[in-house]
This record gives sequence, structure tokens and C-alpha cells, in this order.
Amino acid sequence: MKINHVDKKRDQNIEIISRVFILVGNKVLLCKQIGSDYCFFPGGHVEFGEGAKETLVREIKEETGALIKNLDFIGIVEHHWEV
Repeated sequence: MKINHVDKKRDQNIEIISRVFILVGNKVLLCKQIGSDYCFFPGGHVEFGEGAKETLVREIKEETGALIKNLDFIGIVEHHWEV
């Protein structure tokens, strides 16, 4: 099996982002980027030493003032963007 060379510059620019799926009744909360049609689930960058759940609690409180009380992990997605 041949292992492809990994770009070291790309490895140094890893970003970890945690997102939350918030349901209120039958509605889902989405954020919309200003000046764009791009929508995404609320959340943000995981800070060094912080867990995904801690990030979500912090980000939602910072952005909305709301405190998340019931939070369950449902999955992970890995994606690579070309720079």
C-alpha cells in the first residue's frame, strides 16, 4: 500500500469547529452569513484544551445569550478544503 505525502503546511493550519443542531418544536436554528446566501448550524472554533460540548455552550452563550442545558453528541464530519 502506497501512502501519499502529506502537505506539512496544511497540517499546521488545522481548524476544529463544533456545530450544534438546535430544534425548537419542528423548527431548526440556522445562522446566515451577512451578505451571502450561505447558512450554517450555530457554533464556532474549538479553543486549545476545550472539548466540543464546551465550545458549543460557550459559543451559543456568546452569540445569543442562551444557555444550552441538554446537549448530546450525534456525530462527526471531517472535511478538507483546498487552500
